[in-house]
Amino acid sequence: MVLYMDQVATTTLELPGLGARKYDLVVGQLVMPLPNDPVLDDLNVEILCDGQLTVAASPHSRWARRRNAKRLPLKRLPLNLADRPFPLAIVTLKNRTMSPVVERFIECLRDFTQQMRADEMATRR
Repeated sequence: MVLYMDQVATTTLELPGLGARKYDLVVGQLVMPLPNDPVLDDLNVEILCDGQLTVAASPHSRWARRRNAKRLPLKRLPLNLADRPFPLAIVTLKNRTMSPVVERFIECLRDFTQQMRADEMATRR
């Protein structure tokens, strides 16, 4: 099995690579709420987990050098994002049959994020 990865923008959910069948699926962080856009009519969007956006930088990066922070292998940068959710989601084309390999990969993603979903549910109670 070979896994090819490309970086694609998921802010608008206009994913021409899915429609052109270049990609079987897109895994990415979405900006919520999802837009009321006709492009969504052709997509399945499965939220895997809701995550807070955390930015990490090497202590040698220009962003980390601008902050007063301890010397750590990675630095967590203080960002004010107004507690907006940035859910991690799987996006696929509706009515497209997935290969067994792609289906198994999606199952692995669901299994991997299962504990994150359980933690989210516990903190909401």
